[in-house]
Amino acid sequence: MTKESKSITDYFKDKVVKEFAIKSTIFIGFIIGLRTFLLYFSYTNFFKSNFGIPGFYRLPFLSGLNFGRFLNALIFTAVIGVVLLSKKIHLLKFKKQEKKQTIEFIVLFLVYFILYYIYLYWLKGASPIKILIPLLMILRYIFQISYLFFLACAIFGFDFIKQFIIKFHKELIILVIVLVSYSFLILLFEQMWFLLSSIVTKIVGFLLGFSEGPILMDFSDPSGPRLQAKDFKVGISAACSGIDSLQLFISIFAFLFFLDWKILNKKRMAILFIPGLIGTFFYNNVRIYVLMLVALYIDRTFAINTFHTNAGWVFFLIFFFIFWHFGSKWVYKKEELSEPPKPKKKTSKPKKK
Repeated sequence: MTKESKSITDYFKDKVVKEFAIKSTIFIGFIIGLRTFLLYFSYTNFFKSNFGIPGFYRLPFLSGLNFGRFLNALIFTAVIGVVLLSKKIHLLKFKKQEKKQTIEFIVLFLVYFILYYIYLYWLKGASPIKILIPLLMILRYIFQISYLFFLACAIFGFDFIKQFIIKFHKELIILVIVLVSYSFLILLFEQMWFLLSSIVTKIVGFLLGFSEGPILMDFSDPSGPRLQAKDFKVGISAACSGIDSLQLFISIFAFLFFLDWKILNKKRMAILFIPGLIGTFFYNNVRIYVLMLVALYIDRTFAINTFHTNAGWVFFLIFFFIFWHFGSKWVYKKEELSEPPKPKKKTSKPKKK
C-alpha cells in the first residue's frame, strides 16, 4: 500500500468518527439488551397467551432465522459497515440536539413500542381474511422499524440521521444486501448440516478404514450420522459438519475483500474463494479424523471434550494463515503493494563566475 494511505485506526482519532463509534455502541448495546429481555419474556406463559401470534404473520424466509443467527449476520454487516464508512464518516457533522427533541424521540420510541405489542395482542385474537394477512404482516414490521428509527434519532440526533441517509444511501443499500445475503447464507448452511455431516462421516470412515479395520456408519438417526471405529462410537452432529468453519471463512474472506477491494484483483479473488471453501471443508475432515485417532490411542475423554472444543479454531487458524499467506501474493495488485518511487533530488550546478 502507498505511504499516503491511512489506516482505519487513524480515522478513529477524528472527533466525529469517535462520537459515531460511541453512539453506535450504545445503540447496538441497547438493542441487544432489549432483545435479550424480550427473548426471555417470549418464553413466559403470559407472553404466549397474549402476544404469541401465528407463524403466518412472519416472513417465510425468516422463519428459521432465530435471534442468535440474526445477531451473527448483524455483527458481520456492522464490521463491513465500519470498513465502508470509517474513511467517510468524518465528512458528517454532529449537531448537539436539544434535550426537548431527544425526550420527544424517546417518548415516540416508547409509544410505538407499546403500540407494537398492542397490535400483537390484537393479532393474537383476530381472525383476518386470508387476503389481508400480507398487509397485516407488513404493518407489524413497520411498527418495529418505526420504534427502532425513533430510538436512533434519540441517540444520534435527527439531523445526523438525515445527513447519514442522504450521504450514504448507496452504502446503506449495499449493507442491507450484505445483511440479507448473509442471513440467507446462514439459513442455507443450517439446512445443509445433515448432508455435510454425512459427507464428513463417509470421508473420515474411509480414512479410518486404512488403519482401524471395519468401520460402521449409520445415517438413520435424524440427530446426526453415527461413526464407529473398533469400540468407539461418535455422532457427527452440526458442530462437526464444518458449518461454523465455512461461515467463519466466508466472513473473513468477505471482510478482507471489503477492506482492500480497491487494491485487489477481483477476478482472482473470486477464483481463490473456491479452493478456500474446499480447503475449509477438507481441514474439518482432518480435524474429525485426528479426533478419532486421539480417542482410540490416547484418551477418549480428552478427545471429546478438550480436543473437540479447541481443535476447531486451532486448525482453522493454521489453515487460514497458510491459505492467505500464499493467496494474498496472487490477488493483490503488484503496483499497489510496491512503495512509490522516491523523487530524485535535484543537484544544483555551481554557478560560473
